[in-house]
Amino acid sequence: MENGRFVKKINNNYFKVAPAKLIKSHMPFDYLWQLMDYPVTTTAFYEGKTGERSSRPYFNYRDSIAAYEKMDTMLYYEAAAARLQSNGMRNTMQAARLEWWRRSVDIYRQNQRVALHNQQVNQYNAALRKVNMAIDEFNEFIAYYNKRFMPIQPDSVIQAMIDAPIKN
Repeated sequence: MENGRFVKKINNNYFKVAPAKLIKSHMPFDYLWQLMDYPVTTTAFYEGKTGERSSRPYFNYRDSIAAYEKMDTMLYYEAAAARLQSNGMRNTMQAARLEWWRRSVDIYRQNQRVALHNQQVNQYNAALRKVNMAIDEFNEFIAYYNKRFMPIQPDSVIQAMIDAPIKN
């Protein structure tokens, strides 16, 4: 701000900053993104105790990020929500993020159920088309039978009229 007005200016103070330095002023929702082997709890952050301490539980964030990159969305949101809760919640932004992750998981699951339902409906409709085709083919044979097998057809054609509905 200059003279009460916002002035757009590049600030490189946070570019490639060390995680141990950044944690003093910035607390990610998910401690995975602290990029620290000994993550700071929310309580410690609010108390200003952000120095790296090996007395905290060790967290292999490198392996966790590698696992994250292979996870589907729902699993990531569930894991992130669990980490947020275990690290302690102290403000409404954290509660809102937790609620967002939970809702996202619910929506994701609902979408999967809808997709499965649609797949089942499509399979049912495909089977129904086959049944209807078989009924039409069988009706053609019945019509031919009702005409006393006229016009005369070779046995192979008549057999095909019987086999087609059975196949479908």
